Amino acid sequence: MKGDAPQAPVAQEARPEVKDVSQIPQQPPTDFQATSRSTPPTKPKKRLKLIILIASIILIGLGIGGFLVYKSFFVSEIEKTEEGKPVEMQYKGIWMPAPDPVFVDLDKAAEAGINTLAFQICYLVNDQGELRLPPEQKEFTISFIEEAHARGFKIWLNPEIVHESVLDKGGGSELRIMSEELIENTNLIENFKDGIIEIAKLAEEHDVEIFSPSSEMYVNLDFEKKGNERSRKLLVEIKPRLDAVYSGKICLRGEWPGDELSEYSCFGPGIGMIKNEEERKELVNKIEWSTKDKEIELIIGELYEGHDWEGMSPEEIKRGFEMALEAVEGKVSGVFILDTPRPTPLFPESFESTIKEFYAQEF
Repeated sequence: MKGDAPQAPVAQEARPEVKDVSQIPQQPPTDFQATSRSTPPTKPKKRLKLIILIASIILIGLGIGGFLVYKSFFVSEIEKTEEGKPVEMQYKGIWMPAPDPVFVDLDKAAEAGINTLAFQICYLVNDQGELRLPPEQKEFTISFIEEAHARGFKIWLNPEIVHESVLDKGGGSELRIMSEELIENTNLIENFKDGIIEIAKLAEEHDVEIFSPSSEMYVNLDFEKKGNERSRKLLVEIKPRLDAVYSGKICLRGEWPGDELSEYSCFGPGIGMIKNEEERKELVNKIEWSTKDKEIELIIGELYEGHDWEGMSPEEIKRGFEMALEAVEGKVSGVFILDTPRPTPLFPESFESTIKEFYAQEF
C-alpha cells in the first residue's frame, strides 16, 4: 500500500564477490535489533512505521467518524424534512348530510373557495330489513354530480340508510340508527352490503372522486351496543367487492385509522370545534399518532360545532373553528365543514369569512 514503511530487500541470487562492502546487501534486522535503543540505524525505520500507523488510524477514524456525523446529522435532517413536509390540501369541502336530496348554492360554494362537495344518497329501510332507493333520489344524485363536475367541483359520495318512517316523521337523526331487532332478526346487513356496491358502481360510472361505504356506519348499526364491532366487520368483508367495482379513492368517513381496518388507506374522521389550547394539542397529537410510520391519508370528514357549545356566542364559535383549522393545517389532505354554504347557513356570516380565508390559502 502507498505510504508503507520501506521493506527489507528480498534475498538476491548469488553474485560475484565484490570488495566494496557498501555494496553488500543488508540482512533484515533481528527482533533484538528492531527493538534495541543501542542500534541507531534501525531507529528511523521504527519511527517511520509508527508515524504511518498513527496516520492510518487517524485517517480511518476521521473517515468513519465523518460518515457517522453526516448520517446522524445531515441525513436525519433530510429525513426529518421529508417527514415534516406539510401535507397538500387537495380537498376544500363541505359535508351535507341529509336523508333527502341536498340543495347547495354552487355559486356561493365556489366563491368560498370550496372545491369538493360531500353528500349522501339514502336508502329507505323497512321493518323487514329491505332497502329501497327512491327513483327520484337516484335521478337527482346523478344530475347533481354532473352539474357539479361541469362547474369544476369534485364529489365525495356516501351511501346512507334511514328507516322509511322518515317519510312520515319528516326527519330525525335517530332514524339513522337501526334497531337491534332489525339488525339481528332480518337480512339487513347483507342487504346493506349489496346497496353499498350498487352506489359504488354508480360512483364509478359517473367518475366520482371519493367514495365511502357509509357516512357513519357504526351509528347505523347501533353504536350504543355493537355498532363499532359490526361496522368494522362489514367494512373488512366488503373491501374486495368495492375494489372490484370502483377505481377511485375509497375513504372511510367517520373513522380513525385502526389495526382492524388496515385494508384501507384513507380515513375521514369527524372533529368538533376546539375550546382551548389543551384540546388543540390533543388533536395534533392524535393526528400525528394516527399517521406515524403508516401509509395513511387523513381527511377531516366533518368539522362540526362540537359538543357542549350551546349558549356560546358567535364569536366564541368562530374562534373554536379557527383553532381547529389551525390544528389540522398541513397535516391532512382535506377538510369538510358541516353544511355551511347551504341556502340557510348553519353558522353566522362572520364564520363564512373564516372559511373563505382558510380555503383561499395555498397549502
